[in-house]
Amino acid sequence: RGAELINTSVFIVRYFGGIKLGTGGLVRAYSSATNAAIDEATLIPFEPKVKISFFSPYPLVQRCEYWIEKEEGEILSRIFDSKGAIWEVSLVKMLAEEFRAYASSLEHEGLYFL
Repeated sequence: RGAELINTSVFIVRYFGGIKLGTGGLVRAYSSATNAAIDEATLIPFEPKVKISFFSPYPLVQRCEYWIEKEEGEILSRIFDSKGAIWEVSLVKMLAEEFRAYASSLEHEGLYFL
């Protein structure tokens, strides 16, 4: 509660199946283990992501790859055929609009969204 986390789960593995602690003792032990893990963890804020699918001809592959990697996007798949590559990428929602603007400037060179 004090860590201000939402939509979070914790998994605790018990190696001893006894009943010595009782219900209250187990709750305290699990709470203590959870708090210790939260204290040691590096918390990363959640950023919603968007999937984008598009086709790029071979001359644009490196430019698209450079932009996606520079902005720390994730290339989910890239399938090459005789004309170019079909991409599926995941970008932070805010960057998805920037990528669409960038990619639309390449449409005259053969890039198009799927």
